Amino acid sequence: MAEQNKKQEKAVAPWVQVHRDLTSERGEKELTAALPGHFSAEQLMRSFVTAIRADKTGKLAQCTKASLSEGVMLAAQLGLSLAPAMGQAYLVPFKDKKRGVLEATFIPGYRGLITLAVQSGLVERIVGRAVYQGDEFSYSYGLHEDLHHVPTRGERGPLVASYAVAWLRGSSQPTFVVCELADLEKVQSRGGGWETHKPEMAAKTAIRRLAKLLPLSAEDRASQSLAAAVAIDDLAEAQQVRGHPLRGRVEVEQLPADDPWAAATAAAAATDQSELAAFFDQLEESGTDPIKWYLDHSIGKKFGDLIAADVPALRGQLENVSQ
Repeated sequence: MAEQNKKQEKAVAPWVQVHRDLTSERGEKELTAALPGHFSAEQLMRSFVTAIRADKTGKLAQCTKASLSEGVMLAAQLGLSLAPAMGQAYLVPFKDKKRGVLEATFIPGYRGLITLAVQSGLVERIVGRAVYQGDEFSYSYGLHEDLHHVPTRGERGPLVASYAVAWLRGSSQPTFVVCELADLEKVQSRGGGWETHKPEMAAKTAIRRLAKLLPLSAEDRASQSLAAAVAIDDLAEAQQVRGHPLRGRVEVEQLPADDPWAAATAAAAATDQSELAAFFDQLEESGTDPIKWYLDHSIGKKFGDLIAADVPALRGQLENVSQ
């Protein structure tokens, strides 16, 4: 009987298993506990089904149960919808070449970052826009910061920059950041949805960079969720460079209270430091979450400050733990 049940379980599509598990009484309780008050478990699961059905390639439905489940739980923790039309967050199928399976990678959308920034209460409004050749565009930083953009009418030239602007609550002067073409090309080279959603990806890059400048509160859930979303986005991007999908969770509770951007900074650094990335790969291959491990076994530096030269000390710490 047990063997027959296992065969029947395998015959059911992974996404159906996830839906069945998370809409059960126990599963719904887990989701409700993770979700913020404004978003219900029923709404989240409807958005999950919408994401599956909207994927015309059918690859998302073939992703492993574990990766789909993790993606839904991350969406729950951040309070973001998975419905593609909402643009808040996406489940993207990614081929794990080592294991020969499809894994679903949770990636926050630019609208999701905007939503979390506004929910933090620190931001009244935030926008991100792409700039094209032929647009009237200029900006200056310093004591008298200024940003000027008038899009050209008619046919526009190639993408040349992007920017994001945030109006902080209680401040008369908006905060902005500009990403030049070289910045965008560096991010584009790491993969993602640039081929089909270039303007959105350019705007998202600027919004993500601006988000790291916001004065977030370590005690506010929405602020922590925004920090977590940016960290997850950076990590997903880093994993694309390193050739395998994002595994494990970056939970809100894992972010250091004194520096909510530590995980995001570490993820960005990992893309450029192969030796450091190899060490974290080793941890992942052994089934250990790198961020969680480091928060438990620090070498006296913030996670985001680690460099390749720290690898010997990290390996020493790993050996001490193993003994």
